[in-house]
Amino acid sequence: MNAQEGHSEELALFQSSAIDTGIESVEWVDFRPVSQLTRDGAVEFNLTGNSAAYIDLRRTRLHVKVRITKGNGMPVVKEDKVGLINLPLQTM
Repeated sequence: MNAQEGHSEELALFQSSAIDTGIESVEWVDFRPVSQLTRDGAVEFNLTGNSAAYIDLRRTRLHVKVRITKGNGMPVVKEDKVGLINLPLQTM
């Protein structure tokens, strides 16, 4: 096996980065869910695209605002022991 030694480009801290001349502009767009949010329903988005633009999934962000309540809907008080579990967005 003939392997070559290398490193990730993210580790090249003291080298000047290349300029991507293929990108003309960057735009951040907010998308709202298309369906009503329910306790057991999926969150769906409708992202319409065109042939002149693309969505960079590596830079995509999902902003989520949640409220933790008890099982009966009452608010959590200071004395309650609560916390998030692993992968909270996937388990909601």
